[in-house]
Amino acid sequence: MEEKKLEKISKIFGNVSNLKIVLFLLKEKTNFYRLKKECINCPPSLVNSLKILKKFKIIEYKKEGGKKFITLTERGRKIAKIIKNMDFI
Repeated sequence: MEEKKLEKISKIFGNVSNLKIVLFLLKEKTNFYRLKKECINCPPSLVNSLKILKKFKIIEYKKEGGKKFITLTERGRKIAKIIKNMDFI
């Protein structure tokens, strides 16, 4: 059972880009283009990172006023706060 949890965590946060995205979204919701601009050092596959985070219910897409935004889910906010508060980093 622990091995499955570790595999899941590794898939979600096996790269720095996913962590950057989650921490950025903790501050504010955004759209794809702004996230792409903020995540300059993310690998070319920002779309792949977003797919992984969505698959594991870390982010969600919401429409407001005809625009599509990327936000953290409740689960994503909890995870982001844990990551942000890690003292050993």
